[in-house]
Amino acid sequence: MFIRKDELYINRHSVGPFKVYLALEDAVSADNLVKVVDLTRNAYVYLSSSTVLPFEGKLDEELIEIAVKYNYTNE
Repeated sequence: MFIRKDELYINRHSVGPFKVYLALEDAVSADNLVKVVDLTRNAYVYLSSSTVLPFEGKLDEELIEIAVKYNYTNE
């Protein structure tokens, strides 16, 4: 699985409260660093496909508001 633009992800290795990331670009390989937005902090970070899992569930209203600022529409 590669990170895909406009998709939501969580950190594969997180325990407890997790962060939700919105991908801003596509990955071209599993180790390719991709710019994403950490919706819980409203900050840019870089992650690789090997460190994330697809987000399953429904976003909280607060996170939706932040995601919309980055043109997120897949609700």
